[in-house]
Formats: sequence, structure tokens, C-alpha cells
Amino acid sequence: MTDIADGSPALDSDFLAWMNTAYGSRANEYTDHRDYYDGKQGVKLSDRMKLVLRVPENEFSANFCASVVHAMTDRLKITGFDDGSGGDASELLGWLSGVMDANRFDGLQVGVHESAAILGDSYVIGEFDDSLGADGGVRLAHNDASLIRVQYDPNDSNAMLWAAKRWTVGAITYLTVYYPDRIERWVSRSAGAAWEPRIIDDQEWPTPWLLDGQPAGIPVVHFRNRARYGLGTSEIAGIKGLQNNVNKTLVDLMSVLDTNAFAPVYTVDIAKPRGSLNVHPGAVWQFRSTAAEGRQGTVGTLPPVDPGGILASFDKLVEIIGAVTSTPTHLIWKTDQFPSGEALKTAEAPLLAKIENRQTLLGNAWEQAMRVAWTVGRIAGLSAPDWSEINAVWHDPSPRSESQHLASLEAKERLGVPRTQLWREMGYSEDQVSSMLVAQEAEQARESNLGAEILRRAAEGQDTLATL
Repeated sequence: MTDIADGSPALDSDFLAWMNTAYGSRANEYTDHRDYYDGKQGVKLSDRMKLVLRVPENEFSANFCASVVHAMTDRLKITGFDDGSGGDASELLGWLSGVMDANRFDGLQVGVHESAAILGDSYVIGEFDDSLGADGGVRLAHNDASLIRVQYDPNDSNAMLWAAKRWTVGAITYLTVYYPDRIERWVSRSAGAAWEPRIIDDQEWPTPWLLDGQPAGIPVVHFRNRARYGLGTSEIAGIKGLQNNVNKTLVDLMSVLDTNAFAPVYTVDIAKPRGSLNVHPGAVWQFRSTAAEGRQGTVGTLPPVDPGGILASFDKLVEIIGAVTSTPTHLIWKTDQFPSGEALKTAEAPLLAKIENRQTLLGNAWEQAMRVAWTVGRIAGLSAPDWSEINAVWHDPSPRSESQHLASLEAKERLGVPRTQLWREMGYSEDQVSSMLVAQEAEQARESNLGAEILRRAAEGQDTLATL
């Protein structure tokens, strides 16, 4: 995507056109999704409601968008990776565990999963960071989707052709373009200025990205929610209209309750005092009759409006949001009876199916991220073990009690599932699994030595229980 015909590298017009279109097409969507998640949903309030609520219009909402997102992402947790080594902590898994710890993987995955659910897209870039450890290490950097754009092969929505990251600091705009075999860094020093190469610490430009003389692959990993045609889809995208209706219904409900608290006064053939009527306990109003002779003026109050219909509409809208997003109502709204047992399994079946789908998509991306980390390590000269295929291990998202979980683990153990795998399913990290495995092997060795000592003493006629 560069033109070096005149000896000076330059971004060609086709790439610039793609970049401008790509960055413009999703920017407004990302901003809108993020605002709805944050509760900034453009609710219109009357002057009376503004006075009562004392909040800006854009900060008031009954925000179910965030609840829908967290109902799913709170159960998306990777506990580790498996490389098919029979459950033992292999050298590769140990190395990857160090990468995960250095990048605080427990928090990293939360941010990546939530961003993908909110915006539809989330990105992780692998790079060498000399501040990690004595010899440096691999940084897995979570990047805001608004900064990244990717291009996929038109014939394969999973084959990334290149990725671009663009950001601005003051008047200067930076651009990094990642290709399978090189990394190009550019800078534009003012608005409208031409792009020129950005050289860091006398690095070769463009920076080769090769492993054993072959293209190392693009070190940008795309985490897509509900992947479709190369890009993801936000969990919020399909419920904005419903969310707006929920907010409107809530405003209507508050207006009705406000009116019911101070019943409107009406008069017939009676002149109301000048100005507004002050409504408060102990207030006294004085009216002057304007009725014709023989007629009597009337003063009265309008009956309160029953808010039951509005409340029922609100509940129904919440149910619809739950149905549209495969989210059980009891997770986002108070219900009369919390389901349990088989009813709970039935209620959460659609959500679990959705989570399993996201585990597949996000798990594939995390497996790719680990491969990127390994590649960065190899290119940087770190002592990364030989690569073997790995699979992400997810925490079971099913609702169940601790006793049910332990019973399930015991059943798996009887079927021959390795104990190290069971430890991972219990939520232990790879470091903890490794430490527990070492401790277990040491305990087994001690017991073996103890047994041998008892047999020796018995053969020699000694006291087998003395000072063991």
C-alpha cells in the first residue's frame, strides 16, 4: 500500500480512500453504542421533571442496555488453556501462563469481552515491551475499537489482509499499518498535512515482521461479537428503540405520580386567584364567584390516574428486551418469584446458548492472541517453547450450587478426566495448577519413600511406627 517510485515512501490514494471510509463508517455507531451503555440516551424531560430530578436530560434513564451486556459478559471467563498434553502443565502452557500474568489476564479479558459486547468489536495488539521483566516481555495491549480498522479478504471473512491503528495527540496524527510481513508507521504533523514515515529509535522502515524468514502474520487480533461479514455486532444495537420506549414510559409514570400527589384543581363559574395556586399542607385558597344569579360556582379536584396500566407496560417492555436479547428477565428486572431448579435451567437456556456461541468466537480469538504472543516472543529472541495448538478453557457459565459443581467434578474424575483439568474448571490459574501439581508430586514421592521405609523396617524386624 505504499508508493516508493520516487524514492520517498508515501501512502497511495487507494489506501487513503479506504482508511477515510473505514474510519468514518463505524465511528458514529461506536459512539452511539457507548452512550447507550453509559445511560446517555437522550431522554427528554419537562421543566417540572428537570426541577424534581435535578439531573441533565442526557444522564437520566432506566438503563437496561448495561444490564443486558453484563448478564452475558459476567459469565465469560477463561480459566486457562489446554494443549492436549494429558492434563499436565506443559512447557508451552507454563510460558503462556507467564505472559498472562504479566498482562494481568484476569482484568484484560474483562475489558476485551465487555468492549466487544458493547461496540461489537474489540482488538488486542501483540508487541514487545522491554519494561516487562529483566529481559523484556510480550505485551498484549487492549485497544479501543474506535482506533482500529481492519480489512478482510472479500472471499474469506476470517482472512485479515491488513490492520490500521490511527490516533491523534494534539495536532499530530499517527498511523500504524500492520501487514503479514511488515509494520509501517506514519505521521501527519498537522491537519491536512501529508503522511510521512515515522522512524523510531533508528528502526528499519518499514519494520520487517518475519519469523524464520517467513511472514509472521498480523499481530492484531479482532474480537468480534456476533461476527458477520468481517465485523461484529453490538448487543445493544437491536434494543435502542425498546430502551427509548422504556425511558418514555418511565417519564410518563413519574408525571402521573407527580400529578396524583398534587391533584389538579378545577373551577366552574369561579375566578381563580391571580398567579399559581400554592399546593401544600394547610394551604388556604380564596375564590370569587362569577356565577350568574341563581347559579352556584363549583371548585373541585380531578381524580387520580391509576398508574397500573403504565406499570404493566413498563414490565412488558422489559420482558420484550429480555426476549430479544436472550436475557432472562430475572437477571435484569425484579420479578415476583425468582426461578429455581428446572425452572431456572429453562429460563436461562437461551442465555447459555448465546454464551456458548460467544465462547466459541472469543475463544478462537484468544487462542490466536496466544499465538501472536508466542510469535512476538520468538521474534524478540525470548526463550519461547515450540508451539503446539491450544484450546481456551472456559469457566462453566451454567447456574448451579457449589454442591452441584463439586458433584460434577467428582463424576468427571471417576470418568478419568485429569485432575489438573478439574483444577482449571474450579477456577485455578495456570500458575496455581503448576504449583499444586508440584506439591502433589512431592507428596506422592514422600508417601512412596515412607512406604519403602516401612517395608525395610518390617523386613529387618524393627518398629515400623517409631520416628517415621
